[in-house]
Amino acid sequence: GQLPLSESLAALSMIDDEDGIKQQCHALVHYLGQNEYAREKNLAATFRSCLSSPVACGEGCFHGAVEGYVAEHGGELSPRDIPNICNKSFATNQVTYDACVHGLGHAFMLQYDGDIHVSLTSCRNLSAYSDRQYCYAGVFMENVFSFWTPEHQSKFIRPEEPTYPCDVVERGYQPQCYSAQAAFVINLSLRPD
Repeated sequence: GQLPLSESLAALSMIDDEDGIKQQCHALVHYLGQNEYAREKNLAATFRSCLSSPVACGEGCFHGAVEGYVAEHGGELSPRDIPNICNKSFATNQVTYDACVHGLGHAFMLQYDGDIHVSLTSCRNLSAYSDRQYCYAGVFMENVFSFWTPEHQSKFIRPEEPTYPCDVVERGYQPQCYSAQAAFVINLSLRPD
């Protein structure tokens, strides 16, 4: 059988800072959050479950929960719905709220088949400047993650051009892009040939 989410997160939180674990752990916990949302069918309930160990693997459970929500409702979401997805009534502190809006960036990338331009446009529907910035960071983080994910390979990563796509997106997106891209270049340089 499957362990309850709280037990899985507790176990992972004990090892998530070990060398070589952090990147894989964060992606794994995205899937746990998606699965918990699929079981709960309620974003607030899934966030409560993720709160059993909120920092396990870099808040990935919250990101995955939002991915699950957008996967289920994405086709019916209007631009006016987007600012209401992350709600401070269930994202009970600033960290979990920021994780929620960051998770929207990841979710839009999955919803729109890795298209950074459409995903960034969706993030622009968020009202607050800081929310948009966290969402943009989620878009670019998912773009980098996708390079190593065979199911949805990124169309916007070129290892031979380390500044791409940051050098072609609008200037307002570049800080978040370059931050994610720097992590990609470092990870790429550390991988054995």
